[in-house]
Amino acid sequence: MDRVINNWHLFQDAVEAAKVGWPQEFIIQRGVYVSDTEEDAKAMLPHAVWHTRTARGLSSNTLAVNAGRAMTELTAQVAEEDDPAFLYKDWFFGTPEIVAEKIHRMTQYTGVTYLNCTFNIGQIPHHKVMRSMELFGTKVMPHFRNYVPDQATYPRKHNAPDPRGYFAWEEGMPLTFA
Repeated sequence: MDRVINNWHLFQDAVEAAKVGWPQEFIIQRGVYVSDTEEDAKAMLPHAVWHTRTARGLSSNTLAVNAGRAMTELTAQVAEEDDPAFLYKDWFFGTPEIVAEKIHRMTQYTGVTYLNCTFNIGQIPHHKVMRSMELFGTKVMPHFRNYVPDQATYPRKHNAPDPRGYFAWEEGMPLTFA
């Protein structure tokens, strides 16, 4: 999430430099997998790794295809982006409570106006994708029904809270929506 927070601060600088004022659209795209258990959510992370490697190969026009099959295993690995532990923190994987907490904390650090969710990641079985979407719609989204960011009031980079606090929920702090 550090990249998203850094991009938010760059976006704030660009809005100020352009003298266009607030509000502006700040869109974030993330992979989402909401599950009844953390164990299941973490078990789906290899699909996220496959997804990032495939997307990287396609966007760089280096992904080999053989008989209609993407040869993702030939795409060079990137230590951070292909690390399941990194993707678990960076993407919205987890139980409804954990995913809601991740999104809530993101809204505390950025003035996000749209969250573009990718649910069909890698080869996650269809019934699991459908359950993830159901949990997201019924257990996560209702927490943000009244969310409207007041972007002009978000702190600038020089006085923003430490983004390491974004992951405080992992360190035993209580969940906002538990």
